[in-house]
Amino acid sequence: LRVYRGAQQLAAYPVGVGTAEWPTKPGEWVVSQVVWNPEFIPPDQSWAEERDPKKPGEKGNPLGMAQLIYDPPRTIHGTNKPTSVGKASSHGSIRMRNEDILQLAREVQEIGGAGRDAAFYQRVQTNRTEKVIVDLPRVVPITVR
Repeated sequence: LRVYRGAQQLAAYPVGVGTAEWPTKPGEWVVSQVVWNPEFIPPDQSWAEERDPKKPGEKGNPLGMAQLIYDPPRTIHGTNKPTSVGKASSHGSIRMRNEDILQLAREVQEIGGAGRDAAFYQRVQTNRTEKVIVDLPRVVPITVR
């Protein structure tokens, strides 16, 4: 995943993408929301039929520490399986290491006009059981290839 401002690349992160059966869909979207400590609600898809919901911070929550909403149920999110990053291992979403999604989520939130002070970011990283949703006043465009 590469982050650009205009033509200048600001950052690059390794990601995990969808499997052949559940590919990550290419296209252009906008990120409209950042979710800190997301809860996992199994989507209405066959792969999730036997999956149980997981609260924010709960062991086994596959969404990690932050989530960027762009094409539900596909999102960019952290993971509880960091070894899956760098592989085709998701059900269509884009997986990132938690330390990377925390940085990216903060950048997206600030670019989207919803920046917060350092205390906010410290709180959402420390209190893992508190789900915090931040709607972006300015959507952030993304291209998935």
